Amino acid sequence: MTDSEFFGLLRFQASQLNLKLDEIGLNKLYGFAQILLEWNQRIHLVSKKDSDSVRLARQIIDSLLLLVYFEIPSANRVLDLGSGAGFPAVPLKIVRPDLEIVLTESKQKKSAYLQDVIEQLQLTKVFLWGDRAQKLPVRYTNYFDLALAKASGDLANSWAEVYQFLKSGANFLAYKGKKIEKEQEGLVRLFKKLPGRIDRIVKIDIQELDLGGYIISVKKL
Repeated sequence: MTDSEFFGLLRFQASQLNLKLDEIGLNKLYGFAQILLEWNQRIHLVSKKDSDSVRLARQIIDSLLLLVYFEIPSANRVLDLGSGAGFPAVPLKIVRPDLEIVLTESKQKKSAYLQDVIEQLQLTKVFLWGDRAQKLPVRYTNYFDLALAKASGDLANSWAEVYQFLKSGANFLAYKGKKIEKEQEGLVRLFKKLPGRIDRIVKIDIQELDLGGYIISVKKL
């Protein structure tokens, strides 16, 4: 993957969504991709199919869809549930350096990878918790303005995991696939115990970028 190839892909894909990426952001996104690919040779972060430059650029743009469809106020405190390879939190942080983000990852090797990303890219106001989000220290109770989840399992389980750490009125944004309707049913039942409401469901269908699925926004009441 060459610099010009990857930058060209990102610029093109971003332009399709009216996303503006400056040179600093592009360089850091490229650096993030390089670190990911280097670590992917040692531990499983993304599949072999997803490790080519086109699909990797697409995953970065997929992460930045949050900025296309939702308003994220300046200096928001963000909790990323099960950070894994770093999507969507790391690209979001690179493009929005004002955000304070806590990454959570229970697997030791992936935590080491994420720490390397933070250090090499010199990301500030990013903190790594090397365990499940539900085990965060009590100081994070009612702390976050926003929580994120991508490929983190059942929607109701994810809501239960982040609930206590969200401020009242805060939002949880989760990427979901075809099972969203079934998962919604379990989530709505859980609202009786952990009050919230489904604010919005965005259907992603960007054929020219081969992006699909849903992003669901849930508000804590």
